[in-house]
Amino acid sequence: MKKSLFIAFICLCAFFSSQAQHFTNGAGISLIHDETKYSRENPYMAIAYTPGVTFKENREYAYSINAPIRIGYSKYYYNQTYGNASVTDDWKSYIVQVPLMFNFNYGAGSSQKARGRVGFFGGAGYAAQYRAYDEVYTDTYNEIRISGNTSEFSTNIALNAGIRFAVGRSYRRKNLELGVGYFVGVTGETHQLLNFHFLFNF
Repeated sequence: MKKSLFIAFICLCAFFSSQAQHFTNGAGISLIHDETKYSRENPYMAIAYTPGVTFKENREYAYSINAPIRIGYSKYYYNQTYGNASVTDDWKSYIVQVPLMFNFNYGAGSSQKARGRVGFFGGAGYAAQYRAYDEVYTDTYNEIRISGNTSEFSTNIALNAGIRFAVGRSYRRKNLELGVGYFVGVTGETHQLLNFHFLFNF
């Protein structure tokens, strides 16, 4: 069932993309937060790039297919000394997210025909995610040293929404975007993630 829904979604996106009226690009930064042991208090700092295509454009709104790619890094380091003994926990992780989103866009940033200075968007889609972990734990008092690395591929149902502000003389094309994404794991890692981003779209 999940595989059939995913294939249907890909086919739908391919059809709408064939009706594309223009391409869009956005670049910026992102903050990715979840409830796992370390990244709960140390969210991922990520670079963000969002290519997309729009269709069914008019002066007020448009639909789009977007792929908000995120590549992030997080690190946790703990060290405690007790006399001549110490405990150290050194953890780091990398994350790559590649969602495919179907969005409704209104006002600024929705299309090159839009005249508004402020706009918003919202939509849903499906995401692929890869995450790698590396950890070294050392306890000199108990003579313990544990090291290891793991990786996990997962798929997620994704929701996103945000607001846009047109900028510059060519304001119909360029805008600043503040947005949030919500990921719910379906396969692999099944926990939830929040993704906050700031983009310059052009």
